Amino acid sequence: MEGVQALLAAAAADAIVGFLHRVHRADRTPSRSAGKTFDDNSAFNDSLDEDFGPFRIFEVEFRPSEVLFMLEPETYRIYLADFDETADSEAKVSEDGLVQS
Repeated sequence: MEGVQALLAAAAADAIVGFLHRVHRADRTPSRSAGKTFDDNSAFNDSLDEDFGPFRIFEVEFRPSEVLFMLEPETYRIYLADFDETADSEAKVSEDGLVQS
């Protein structure tokens, strides 16, 4: 290759690698705007906090719902979906077991 052609090939490769790297990083970065936030799920959070109770490390008290949301967001979403599904199905069934319309 001539010097000019080598520079063109190197610049093109650099542009392609840079583009792929940016796309890869953007794909792995979770979107904060998508979906519900922690505060949108107060019934679920209250249920978790009631079931597991707060815990302390030294003088700091932590809420189980907040810890799960921050450290294991995928697990939080899975249990939230189960909670929402259960709440929806319970709301449709009356006390005598008949489905309400």
